[in-house]
Amino acid sequence: MSEVKNRRVTMTKPIVGKVKASAYALPDHDFVYGIESKLDNEGAGAVVQSWAQSEPSKPPCSMQSFPASNRQALKNGCLTSKSQREYVKKNPVMKQNPKQTNMSLKKEDGAESSPSNDDPRSFGIQSKKNAVSMTVLLRCMPAELKEETDYPDLSNKKRKGRLPPAKNTKSSRLVQQCREPPSGEEAARKVRVDEFKMKKFLKVKSKVQNYR
Repeated sequence: MSEVKNRRVTMTKPIVGKVKASAYALPDHDFVYGIESKLDNEGAGAVVQSWAQSEPSKPPCSMQSFPASNRQALKNGCLTSKSQREYVKKNPVMKQNPKQTNMSLKKEDGAESSPSNDDPRSFGIQSKKNAVSMTVLLRCMPAELKEETDYPDLSNKKRKGRLPPAKNTKSSRLVQQCREPPSGEEAARKVRVDEFKMKKFLKVKSKVQNYR
């Protein structure tokens, strides 16, 4: 240990070009600070390779009931403490742990309440047979079921904070017309345009065969 003459921090003056001297008695340079950490007997590899499995606790066993044993001794005429002690040693009254009895009762109640797989009982309301077959129900169109629906029609309902639906534009109307199948008049008009010929060429046979 290095000896320090002056232990007052305020009296220790700094020296230019050197570290300020300590005002406390410090150990030598070989001293290691901190608590020494002791290595465990088992390393990480040993812990990973051999996992310690937990052992389940043993079920509660029956124990001797001394009050019940003493009452039984008194019933058999053992009035002194010595006679009671000898009787209890020979004929102890054993009682089960209340936790074990409660667990067994719960198991029995659960077994009685839960029906077995062989039980023919069925739970719930039995569904009645429908007069209409499934094929008829599948063939029904939505238009036919509109009158029988019980739900209110909320299509025209105006809700606060919602914008009205966008109106159709000219381009959207043209696209819709193109997607729709042509009517009978439009189809006949197209056929007339295709079959149009000039009068002087009506009797002339076409050299190109049209396969229709």
